[in-house]
Amino acid sequence: MLVTTLRNVVVELLLKLLNGEIKTRRRKNVVQARSFAEMLEQTLRRYQNRAIEAAQVIEELIALANLSTAGRVQNG
Repeated sequence: MLVTTLRNVVVELLLKLLNGEIKTRRRKNVVQARSFAEMLEQTLRRYQNRAIEAAQVIEELIALANLSTAGRVQNG
């Protein structure tokens, strides 16, 4: 039970961070922000439909965060 709760908290924190990143990107690059938001929504939809486990959604959110960081480095 505690592990499940902890995973859900991690998912929520990652979502907040990624949503903040989307807002930041939107100011600089609308197309890139839209693409990033779509990937995030798709991952969340699969999680909410129980198509993937919390651990897998955490991995995917971390991968999205890494993509975001790589994009920020490329675009300066």
